[in-house]
Amino acid sequence: MRVQLATGVEIEYDAAGDPKDPALLLIWGLAGQGMVLYTDEFRDRLVAHGYYVIRMDNRDIGLSSQMTRYGQPNCMPVKMCCSLTCGRIGLFPSCVMGRANSCCLRGGYTLSDMAFDVVGLLDALHIEQVNVVAQSMGGMMAQELLINFSERVRGLVMLMSSGGFPLPHHSIMANMNRGPPKNATYDQIMEYVVVVVAVVVLS
Repeated sequence: MRVQLATGVEIEYDAAGDPKDPALLLIWGLAGQGMVLYTDEFRDRLVAHGYYVIRMDNRDIGLSSQMTRYGQPNCMPVKMCCSLTCGRIGLFPSCVMGRANSCCLRGGYTLSDMAFDVVGLLDALHIEQVNVVAQSMGGMMAQELLINFSERVRGLVMLMSSGGFPLPHHSIMANMNRGPPKNATYDQIMEYVVVVVAVVVLS
């Protein structure tokens, strides 16, 4: 299912369970399709434990709005900016992490905008309060949600996430930023994903 928010962004989602049960929202991280990676089996287990479970695709991923008007991201200026502002190479510039005056870059949208997407989805589903399970960048979105809309968050579980600093070791970021080969086959993409996840989880 898809809902169009007041901002014009369309968010793909599904919901399972009894709407009268406590709501639980699952948010995935960077470049991951939450509607797929939070599996049906995982969702159904949560439903069996008495939750009304909502999965969503973040903007720019899966079946939600593709923000093509902002063009193709260029990670190198981001890495240079982080290197200059905090002495480390990382994926997220400090302005994205809420330090707008300390970074030379401005992206097309921020984590705060993505948190507003979550609020818009909750409004569309008439959900006043929600438990949130969020991993990686999804955890950063959830923190923005908690900071700006604390009354909407009943509980928060963050997995493999961060408050922004210290940034991950540059070797981890190098693996994440490399990307699969150009014109990669499905198998090559899957091989790249396995390597990235292994580096992140085992680091």
